[in-house]
Amino acid sequence: MMKRKRMAVLLEEKKMKKRVLAMLLSGVLLATSACGGTTGDTTQEEATEETADSGESAEEETGDIVTTGGIPWLDSNLKENIKEDVKPDEKEDFHLAVNHDWLMENDLPDGYASYTTFDGVADAIRDKAEAVLTDETLTGHDVELVQSYYNAFLDWDARNEIGMAPAEEVVQEIQGLSGIGEISELLCDPERSFRVPSFVNVGNEVSLNDSTKYMLWMDGDGFILGDAAEYGKRTEMGDRNYDAYKKEVVALLGRIGFDETEAGKLFDDTIDFEGKLAEVSYTSSDQMASDYIEKINNVMPLSDVTTLASEYPLEQRLEAFGYTGVEDCLVTNPDYVKRLGELYTEENAEAIKAYMLVGYIMNVGYSLDREAYEICYEAENEVDGSSGMKPDEDEAFNTVRGVLTEPMDRAYLAKYDATKMKQQVTGICEDVIAAYRKMLDEEDWLSDETKERAIEKLDAITINAVYPEKWESDYAGLDLDGASYYECAKRISDFKQTLDTAKTNGTVDKEIWGFDILETNAYYYPNNNSINIILGILGGAFYQDGFSEEELYGGIGSVIGHEISHAFDTNGAQYDKDGNFADWWEKEDYDAFGKRADKLVDYYDGITAWEGQNVIGTNIKTEAIADMAGMKAILRIAQDIDGFDYGKFFKQYATVWARIDAREKEYEYLTQDTHPLHFLRTNVTVQQFDEFYDAFGVTESDNMYLAPEKRILVW
Repeated sequence: MMKRKRMAVLLEEKKMKKRVLAMLLSGVLLATSACGGTTGDTTQEEATEETADSGESAEEETGDIVTTGGIPWLDSNLKENIKEDVKPDEKEDFHLAVNHDWLMENDLPDGYASYTTFDGVADAIRDKAEAVLTDETLTGHDVELVQSYYNAFLDWDARNEIGMAPAEEVVQEIQGLSGIGEISELLCDPERSFRVPSFVNVGNEVSLNDSTKYMLWMDGDGFILGDAAEYGKRTEMGDRNYDAYKKEVVALLGRIGFDETEAGKLFDDTIDFEGKLAEVSYTSSDQMASDYIEKINNVMPLSDVTTLASEYPLEQRLEAFGYTGVEDCLVTNPDYVKRLGELYTEENAEAIKAYMLVGYIMNVGYSLDREAYEICYEAENEVDGSSGMKPDEDEAFNTVRGVLTEPMDRAYLAKYDATKMKQQVTGICEDVIAAYRKMLDEEDWLSDETKERAIEKLDAITINAVYPEKWESDYAGLDLDGASYYECAKRISDFKQTLDTAKTNGTVDKEIWGFDILETNAYYYPNNNSINIILGILGGAFYQDGFSEEELYGGIGSVIGHEISHAFDTNGAQYDKDGNFADWWEKEDYDAFGKRADKLVDYYDGITAWEGQNVIGTNIKTEAIADMAGMKAILRIAQDIDGFDYGKFFKQYATVWARIDAREKEYEYLTQDTHPLHFLRTNVTVQQFDEFYDAFGVTESDNMYLAPEKRILVW
C-alpha cells in the first residue's frame, strides 16, 4: 500500500497503517512529519533566462527531470527555477510574486527534500518539545517515558556496543527456517517475529458502515518500490527506489557476513516476490480515485478470509497476537489475500524467506548502531534527492513523537498552557461553519432534499481544536527503565499491541482523537465527521497573536475552511453526518456534483508542471475541491467585515503555501500525492474568485486571468 520506508511510526506498524488510512480516507491538509532519513539538499544548476511576463522559460535538463517549461506558470517549488532578478507581477504569477523573496532566502536544510512554511512552524514546536525532553526537573510517568526513549535513541555508545547483534540473531533464525511450516511458526510467534514482515497487517479501526463500532481491518505489506504500478512498468522513481534500497540492503547484510552477490540476490528475489503480489494490489492511482473507499469496503466473515488465504496461517497468527473472538473483518483487497494464499507454498519457501529477511533488515536498520543508521539515512537521501542529515536530537524527537504520541503530547501540554488558544480556535471554527452553512444554502444546483442533508451534516461536524480532553491510555503499564533503544521499541510495540487488541468487537469512543497534536497538520476525519485543528499547526503564517483579521483568515481560517470542505469533496461526500459510508444524495444532485468535479479535473489536466509532465487531475481533485470551497467560505465571512483588505488576505493565503522541493521529491509529489503542487494551490485557487481580480486589477490580458465560464468551483 505504501513504500516500506523507515518512518518514526514504523516502530509500531498498526499506528503507521492507521495513519495511512487517515491520509487516504480523510483528506490530510499536508503531511510534514519527519521520517527517519527523509529529505535534503538538491543540486542547483544555472537556468536559462525566463520570460518575466509569461512565467515560462527555455527548456533546461536537470538530471532525468526537465524542470522548466511550465504552463501557465513556472514550477516555483523548484529552487533552480527562481531567479533573484526575475520577480513577476502579481497579475502574472501570484504565488511567485508573493513568495519570491522567501524562495530566494531559503534553501533545503540538511536532511530535507522539501522545506515549507509548515516546516518553520514545526521547527518552533520541535524546539519547545525538545525542552520537555531535556528538562530534568519535570516529573510524571509521561515525562519518564518520553525522556527514556529520547535518551535511548541518542545513546550511541550503548547502541554501538550492541551493534548488529539483534539483527544478526533474527536474520540467522530466518535463514535457518526449513520449509513453510517453520516459517508459519515464526510468523505466529510475537517474540520471534518482531519487525519481520508478515504479508498481512491487521488492526482495529472504525467500521466504514457503522462508525460506532470497531472492526478488524486487514491490509497487505507495502512495497519497496513504492507504487504497485512500478512492478509492471518501472519509472525513474521506481529505478531510484530500487537502486537506493538494494545498496542499503547489501550494505546492512554485508555487516553480518553476507557477500555482495548473495545479498543482492536476496533483494532481487524479494522484488520478484513483491511483483507477484503487486499484480493484484491497488496502485497509487487506484488509491486516489473516488471509488477507492467502495473498493476497500469488503466486510467478510473471518472464516471466509482464512479460506481465501489458503495455507497462510491467518487465524493462528490472529490468535497468537491477541485478536480473539473476531467474526467479521474488513479486507481492503481480497485479491491480495487470495494471491498470498496461492504463493504461500512449500515451493516458494526460499522466496518467502528472502522477503522476510530483506524486509526485516530494512525495518530494523535505523534502530541499530551508528553505521547502520547512516546507511539507511543515505538510502532515503538518494530516494528523495536530499543530502546531509538532520540533527540527531531532531530525529530523536520525531521518533518519540511518532511512537509515544500520547505521552509526548501530554508532557508538552503540562509544560505549555494552550487553553486560550483552544478557546480562540474553537470560535473561529464555529464562525467558518456558520459561513459554510450560508454558502451551502445558496447553492442553486442542489435540490432542497440534498441541501437539507448537507446542512445537517455540516451542523453535526465535531470541532476538535488544539488538544483533546480525553486520551486513549495513561500508559501506566509501560516501563522503559534501563532498556536499550532496540528493547524500548519492542516494549512499546507490545504495549500498543495490547491496546489495539482490547478494541476487538468494541465500541468507538469518539472523544478520543487518535491524532498527534504536535504534528504541523490539520484533518477532516470522515468516520466521526470531525475537523481537527491541532496545536502543531498554530504558529508561523497560520496563527499569531496580533494577527489582523485578514491574516488570521488567510492563514488558519483557510485551513479550517479547507478541512470543513473535505466533508463535501468526492471522498467525504460518501459519508453521512454520523460518519457512516452511506449514500445521502439525490441521484441527480450527485451526477451534477460529479460533472462539476470532472470540469475541475479537466482544467488541472491541462496544466503543465514542467516540460513533458502534466498535472494529474484525478489524483488531486479532493484536495483541490477543499482548497477552493474553503476559500469561498472565508470570503463569505469577509463580505460582512467592513473595510476588509482582500489584497492582504490573498497574500497571506499565498504565504501559507511557500515551498521548495528537491526535484526528485517534486516528481513524487506530482505523481503520487493527493494535493496539488503548492504553487497551484495558490494560483488556481485564487483564480476562481472575483475578489482576487478586483484586489489586484487582473484583466483578460493578464496571465492570472481565467474567464468566468472556465472557472472550476465545485461548491
